[in-house]
Amino acid sequence: MEWLLHCQEVLSLNLHAVEERLEAERKEQEQLLEQQSQQEERVKALEEELVLKGKLVSDLQSKLLLCSHKCPICKKGFFTPHSYGATWNAVIRRTREP
Repeated sequence: MEWLLHCQEVLSLNLHAVEERLEAERKEQEQLLEQQSQQEERVKALEEELVLKGKLVSDLQSKLLLCSHKCPICKKGFFTPHSYGATWNAVIRRTREP
């Protein structure tokens, strides 16, 4: 009888330890799920920001292309402050070539 009580006590202690570990694992899982959802929200926000910045870059590139001076002969574009002069020099060089 004493042996049975001892076994019951050991099993009860083991069961209690397993239940505590299970509860700790559940809490950790909840924390990980919360972190995952926060990271997913951050990824979505970064993706939206990326799209907006991509549109901004595209707009700036198109504006830059509109502001460039292109050589009518060789189709080179010049973006410097002296673009008109550089374009004219390119035209002169190209018309001199045989």
